[in-house]
Amino acid sequence: MHCTRVLTLIPLLFGLVYSFNWDIVVGGENWLEFYYEGNLVRKERTNVGRIFSVAADPIEDRVFFADDNIYMTIYSYNLTSKQKEPLVMRYSRDYFPKIVYEPVTKALFWMEGHHIYTLSVKPSVNNHFNNTQNRYYERVRNSSNGTVLITTDDVISDIAVDSCGGYIYWSIDKGIERARLDGTEKEVILSSSVYDRRSLALDQATQRIYWTEMKAKGSESTIESADFKGKNQATIQYVYQDVTRVYNIVQEKRAPHSLTVSKDYIFWQNFYHSDIWQVSKPTDVNEGVNYMPKKINTLPCKESWYWQRVAANYKIQDQIRGVTCNALRSLIGNDSIPGSDSQTEQSESVCKNYCLQGVCMVSDDKKPICSCKAGYSGERCEVNACQDYCLNDGVCALKENKRVCQCPADYEGERCEISTFLVNSIHAVSLLKNLLNTDLTEFTLGKRVKTYDPNVA
Repeated sequence: MHCTRVLTLIPLLFGLVYSFNWDIVVGGENWLEFYYEGNLVRKERTNVGRIFSVAADPIEDRVFFADDNIYMTIYSYNLTSKQKEPLVMRYSRDYFPKIVYEPVTKALFWMEGHHIYTLSVKPSVNNHFNNTQNRYYERVRNSSNGTVLITTDDVISDIAVDSCGGYIYWSIDKGIERARLDGTEKEVILSSSVYDRRSLALDQATQRIYWTEMKAKGSESTIESADFKGKNQATIQYVYQDVTRVYNIVQEKRAPHSLTVSKDYIFWQNFYHSDIWQVSKPTDVNEGVNYMPKKINTLPCKESWYWQRVAANYKIQDQIRGVTCNALRSLIGNDSIPGSDSQTEQSESVCKNYCLQGVCMVSDDKKPICSCKAGYSGERCEVNACQDYCLNDGVCALKENKRVCQCPADYEGERCEISTFLVNSIHAVSLLKNLLNTDLTEFTLGKRVKTYDPNVA
């Protein structure tokens, strides 16, 4: 069964844009689609078979993808030159692999069935086959098939790499395991059997792993999270999985796949459906389950339920913000990493004595910007909201972002503008005036006559 691509009236950029912003890349029939903030911004024809797995390079302007032609081929694709280079070709018809790229060692990893393979893609390593040879047996003969790194008793459902710690993780229905990038020190970090544990992703910024699972047959799927050692597990998202018909057969529910993490979001693709969803990445896994995911797009291919077709554009400077990771930090200049030593020195130089009542930050164009304390405003936080607000020596204070005056004993009012002495004086004069308009003698004598009776003892 083949998918028919329904074209929409979206302006696509073929060969016109060489530098663009994108959040995720999605593989399709023979194309790559790039999305930014939920919108399709670029589409690239690959002229290969159907793409079932993609991976992004967090440093260079390139992606990796694998197709399912007669032989599975893994390509490197340069987004600037639009040149693709075949790196691996191998016969693989039983399982659809997932590929990941590790930038420190410059190695590709992929899984097939019970095995995890690896291949160096350093420029000095000659892995690719001769493109001038068109016959498949010649291409396979001159290609690299990679090296088996890990062999397990269970079928591997997904893999992820930790560049900072130097680990590769893999998920199976019985749990999650990991080993060093050279295949040594294998260990189980999560031992928990579920009906279906499918997709796996890793985030350096939060120091957590994420995966999708279905605990029991027919139950709802969830996105789970734990730290890098498998501890502090938490459910962060329930994923609604409606039963659908494929080939006119009602299918069972399965856990979603294509899980990937970016700076701000978690993305996934629903099983049996081609819906791509995103949800904000939790800042605190203990804050509860997020029930408000957003659907980005519905892809036309309905038979792609095993494919890992979505990859996030997660740049290194965003991955290691606030995280100690010398391995990744060494790959890029410190000036591009928020919080780096050189950037801190630059901030101190530009910001020195600039903000009078606030915190100074450096903008992208190297200019100081002030974040003022409560009650202060102005470019340098030089304007005091309380200045000259309270009159007559009143003391100004902020309460719930509103100015409140504490007035001295002889003043009152919102700004201490009313003299209580003057008010009392006016009241006294008014009272006296009323009294003066009365016959005090008559009032007093009458009172006294009325109250004095000599016949009463």
